[in-house]
Amino acid sequence: MLPPPPKPPALTRSLSLLDLILLGIGASIGSGIFVVTGVAARLAGPSVSLSFLLAGLASLLNALCYADLAARFPGRVGGAYLYAHACLGQLASFVLFCHLVLDYHVGAAAIARSLASYLASLVEVASGVGLPAVLAPGGLPISIPLPFLSPSWLLWWVSDWWSGGQSPVPPVLTLDLSINLVAPAVLLLISWLLCRGVRETSRVNDVMTSTKVAIVVLVVAVGARYVNPANWSPFFPPSLNSLLASAAPAAATTTASAAVPAAAAATATASAASAAATTVSGASSSSVGGVQAMLSAASLVFFSYIGFDAVANTAEESLHPRRDVPRGLLLSLAVCSLLYISVSLVLTGMVHFTLLDPSAPLSSAFSSLGLHFMERIIDIGAVVGLTTTLLTGLYVQSRMYLALARDGMLPGWFLQVNGRSHVPVHAQWWVGGVAAVMAAGFDVGRLSHILSVGVLLSYSIVCMCVLALRVERCREGGCAGVRVGVETK
Repeated sequence: MLPPPPKPPALTRSLSLLDLILLGIGASIGSGIFVVTGVAARLAGPSVSLSFLLAGLASLLNALCYADLAARFPGRVGGAYLYAHACLGQLASFVLFCHLVLDYHVGAAAIARSLASYLASLVEVASGVGLPAVLAPGGLPISIPLPFLSPSWLLWWVSDWWSGGQSPVPPVLTLDLSINLVAPAVLLLISWLLCRGVRETSRVNDVMTSTKVAIVVLVVAVGARYVNPANWSPFFPPSLNSLLASAAPAAATTTASAAVPAAAAATATASAASAAATTVSGASSSSVGGVQAMLSAASLVFFSYIGFDAVANTAEESLHPRRDVPRGLLLSLAVCSLLYISVSLVLTGMVHFTLLDPSAPLSSAFSSLGLHFMERIIDIGAVVGLTTTLLTGLYVQSRMYLALARDGMLPGWFLQVNGRSHVPVHAQWWVGGVAAVMAAGFDVGRLSHILSVGVLLSYSIVCMCVLALRVERCREGGCAGVRVGVETK
């Protein structure tokens, strides 16, 4: 009797609870904590801390749904796709996958371009030498004429022939490219790291995420020494337009109390006030104030919490998925909430919110206090934050492709798992390669407004899955829910 054929290589369980928590933090906190906080503070003032609290509570409701489903389906990767496939069927799960793939691919390319810009800027500042256009932040602009794809040109050829060459030449349709070589190189390097194994990848993510959290804690600790409680009053300010005239005196009081040299304080205050005036002049939300502004800011900062759901895709590689995946989801969200709220409180306490530079709020705040060394530390934190966000995004994509291939909805080529690294290498190189091509030739930041569609759809479908399971259980005669994270083994 012939022995049974050997089983194909599978994913290996090696991720601890700490790994899952750091994975969720790494996916959620990118460079946005150094930028979005200031943008929201310009809208809500000191009450932006409540905006982050409300957004965190809203994310918690969704995280509880993820945790519930993660406890029900602890043995397979796939995350939201897996839950939709099991609860709502193939059509809903495939539609969700298509939206998420668009989000993840475009998002990875956009993050890679942002990371390339940060790296290029740091190199130029450190060396004092400008980089070639293909390595510089803006990339090398190229326009490729595409007359054969323009309907007006087809009509022109006919009319030109009919009129004997007298028809005016129509404008040519062009493909505008922005060539950058750093972004695809970063994507391929991270893809190579991910293909080496989940254990090695987790170690790198643990180190980088810990570094990022340490930088955020340092920002909070240093900034707390320069907090002036007067900047928190009123906590629910009126509209920004009505406060702009009094912003400069408030900032002067803040800088004086922080014992900054008068000349430096005056220069920083003037530049910050100029930036504030420029921003407010084009801001449609500058007439909103009070509680309404705080709620508007909450809807803005809600997207800062996106990423915790990456933990749900580790079910097949977690040591104790039924226990650790729900806990990893909730604890990573709790840490992110604490960091966001702390940064927002310190930022609005250091500098009056009307004087914040929306393009670099934390850097400008520390610069106005004479703490220029913090600008470089914040830049390093932004680079590390973008790297961990990119790493976790590519990781999640490959596991989703693997889940669909297992269900027969994608070619079997994506099923290949390396016998040594226990990683779906074909899927991993595919997602990295597609993102690299997009990042090499396109300024995909223009598509950033569509990036939230797939994530919001996945959040909605996950909630629908929980409701569907609850209804089904009640029909079967038992309405008791699943207790989250109570397993001990």
